[in-house]
This record gives sequence, C-alpha cells and structure tokens, in this order.
Amino acid sequence: MALLSEMLADFHFATPADRARALAAIVTPALVFGGLLGGRAPVDLGEADASQSGKGYRNKLTAAVYVHTVRAATQKRGGVGSLEEIFCTALIRGRNFIALDNVRGAIDCPAIESFLTEDTFLARSPHVAAVEIDPRRVILQLTSNKADITTDLANRSSCVRILKQPEGHRFRGYPEGDVLDHVRVNQRFYLGAVFAVVKAWHTAGKPRSDITGHDFRPWACTMDWIVQNLFQAGPLLAGHRETQVRMATPVLNWLRDVALAVRRSGHMDLWLRASGLVAIIAEVADVELPGLPEGGDPADEAVRKKVLQAIGRRMAQCFGADNLRAIDGFHIERRELDDPVHSRPIREYRFATVEPVGSASPYAPPADQGLIGEEVTHEVASGSNGVHSAGESVTDAGASPYRPAMLLLSDSPMKTANSPMSPMGSVIAPRENQEAHDMGRGRSSCAQSTEVMRTYRGIGGTRPAVQSDPRRRWREKAEGLVATHVPEHQEDLLHVFDEREAIAHLDGGLGDSDAGQRAYEALCNHLREIDE
Repeated sequence: MALLSEMLADFHFATPADRARALAAIVTPALVFGGLLGGRAPVDLGEADASQSGKGYRNKLTAAVYVHTVRAATQKRGGVGSLEEIFCTALIRGRNFIALDNVRGAIDCPAIESFLTEDTFLARSPHVAAVEIDPRRVILQLTSNKADITTDLANRSSCVRILKQPEGHRFRGYPEGDVLDHVRVNQRFYLGAVFAVVKAWHTAGKPRSDITGHDFRPWACTMDWIVQNLFQAGPLLAGHRETQVRMATPVLNWLRDVALAVRRSGHMDLWLRASGLVAIIAEVADVELPGLPEGGDPADEAVRKKVLQAIGRRMAQCFGADNLRAIDGFHIERRELDDPVHSRPIREYRFATVEPVGSASPYAPPADQGLIGEEVTHEVASGSNGVHSAGESVTDAGASPYRPAMLLLSDSPMKTANSPMSPMGSVIAPRENQEAHDMGRGRSSCAQSTEVMRTYRGIGGTRPAVQSDPRRRWREKAEGLVATHVPEHQEDLLHVFDEREAIAHLDGGLGDSDAGQRAYEALCNHLREIDE
C-alpha cells in the first residue's frame, strides 16, 4: 500500500481527504477494468490553486501504472475540433484514459455527463459513422485551475484539490529520473501493488462503508473502505460535498479566486473594504472584476463607482444571510460598521487560512514515518523452477510495511478477459489498442520475477540492483531521433517504440538491451516509410 502512497509524496494536497481520493484514483481503474466495482466510476477531477501544481502529472502517474498514456482533450478557441469532438475521437480510437485538460470557464457538455451514467454511448466523429461505445471501460479525468461546472457534472466527479509546492521545494529523484520515469520503468511492481490492494479487499469479502456523501455510491462505499482500512488515509468524502457545491456555483468559484489573490498579495487576516478588494483584484489578470466594462479603467471615478457597487452585490451573493463562509481551506468573514459621516453601514471582509487537523499532507501513516531513509535488501523468494505456487507472494512483505506483496496472476480477482478492451462495435488499429494487452503481459512478468530487489529509500520503491538501465538508454535515443526529425508527431512515434519494445521483451523473450535495440530499429524503419 505504501508503494502507491510514495507515488504521491511530492504532491501537496489541500486536505487529507483529497489525498485519500487521489489514492482511490490509482486503484479505481483496476476495479473498473476487472468488473469488480458494481457501478460506474466518477470523473477524477483535479483542481489546483496555481499553474504547474501537478494536476496533469498525477493523471500520467495513474495511467502509467496500467501501461497506458493519457489522451488529453483540450478546449479550443478557434478552428475545428470542439472538446466533445476530441473526446469522441479518443473513444472511437479505443483510449482507456481520457483527460479533459486545463479546462477553463463554464463547462456545459450534456454528452459527457450522459457518458458517465448510461450503459452505452454513441460517439460521433467527422467522416466516421457513429460508433457505439461501452463507457464502463473508460477512465475519465479532468484538470482545471478555475472551471465552472454544472451541478450534474459536479455530482459525477471525485474532486482532488492540489496546492502548489513553495519555491525551492526539492522533489524526489530516482535513478531513472523523476517519479514518472521511475513508475514506467518499474511498472510491474506498481501494478502488483494495486493487485495487492484489490486482493486484500476481495479476500475480506468485498466490504463497503456505509456512507451517503456521493451520488456514485458503489464506488464511494468501496473506495472509502479501501482508503481507510488498507491505506489508513482517513475518510474519503470529508468536505467533498461542499467542494462539489462550490465548483457548481459561479459566485463561490469567484470568491475562491479572490481568496487566492488576497493570499498572494499578503493581505491575509486583515479587514478589507470593497475598495481594498478592487485594488487587489485589479493586479490579477485572471480574476474577474465585477462591473468593469471591456476596456474600462478602474482608476476612472465613474467606472470605479460602478465596480465598487458590483463588488458589494457580488459579495452579498456569496454570503447570503451568513457572515462566515468557508471555502477550500479559507475562512472569509464579513462584518458591518456604522459610518457616521454617510449614515450607512460599511462592510468589511477578512480572509484567513484554516489548516485541517493534523498534517495537511499526510503522505505516510504516522506509525510508519520512522522507516523513511532505511535501506533493506533481500532476495525474492521463488520456487525451484522459478514459478511461484498458488497463494505465494512474489516479494517478502515482512521486510517492511512499505513493501506490499506482489500477487500471482492466478490469485488476482482480475482476469485477462476483463482487461480494458476496445469500445464495442468499432475497428481499432493495433497501435491504438495495444496498451490494453501490454497490461496483461506486464502482470505475468510481475508474477514471475526472480531478480534481487531492495526497497528504495525505505519507502517501498523497488528496483533491480543494477547500475544501468538499457531500456532507458534506448528510449532516450528514440526520443532524440523523433525530436530531430518529426517533433510534431513525437507522442505517436514514441508510442510505436514502446509498443515494439514491449512485444520484443514480453513475446520474443529478449532482454532489455536487445528489446530496446529492436524497437529502435523498428522506429527507424517506420520513419523511412513515412519519408517515402
């Protein structure tokens, strides 16, 4: 369990419940692809307080565990290709992880909302006949810094709020590079850790918590039990309903943006009048200033008067009859003072930060924090013929509580037949659908590993006790080749390399160096065909 927790160690979550939902997002695809959830999974909605906080990076980590890449669908201001069109195209091509990336402004897409609840979905793409899709095999993600979503989409989402790490934060390094590189190279161990979680839950009788805080109740009840009993991460839905309401209410989203602007300007815990808020908001380009006409100048006396009145009305909408509003870790307080000069009340507002009880980002259970920094080396137990008997773990779980046992394929409640498949009724090119089959091969390789492993940094990250990585060397060579010749198609061409490398390694029985060389040669041949 802690091997998966380590993946999130460099993320600064708003509350422990947000971290719990991020852990749930890692395990959810296994239950979805394995047909074990008993219902639909919500949108994994990542929201950040600033740019480059890691919300999209977290999606890539989740997909990497399952040998997938995320197909990003972004909003376009001009040209062809709406968000819904790009989404449907990704579905038709058999993508299992689709992310609506960096969404801004109002989102009102009934098609996506319908996709999350209906048994079948009719995807339409230009110049292609409508294709019937099985939506149960797709993981939908959404990232945003400031998006106004409908109530229906909010009720279909699992919101994970991420705060940007302060300047100078030292992120973890691995021999392979960053944590995403580490997960991709050691994917089979992380997938084995997911299977360990699913196995423990399945062995316990597939229990569910008795909670009612989410419209996708089978998912919420199942994941709440898993994160509390297996990850010791706390309640899954603490404060979640309030976040859903805020994201579906434009004026509360605006108030959150104002609170972030006040924090950046250094005016926390001070009483501010409407004029003070105008001065702060005017310095921030991406926060709406109510009442300001297009091209207007807040310094103009007539314009300023309208803006001050609009600010007062907007704040009245935010507070209603209450004088205290809590939003995403901010407490905004309102008070009225008598103005003897103008014989009318004056309203002032104070923004304060409220930390949750305990650590804001409990990356590891307190009882296990003493293990950080320890190094443990041991040999993987195996049978005389290199194949493990039924029920036997591939790794010795007793060496450290941060080392979840890797499970045999035969012991896992997930079967090859339940791995992610291409959408119903469509013809998918092998390159687009290869990811699903690679995941199954990765499980077999994970179950039969006999290499000497050791915990990395005492947190459970396992890696071969070798000094070099031939696979990484060949991939970097492929990246350089693609970047030099056709950088505009880098993602698709590197996908060709990964596909050929996996086939050579898993089907052909080649080692990392030979498989990487063969994949590189196949990529060169592919580029020659393109040139011709």
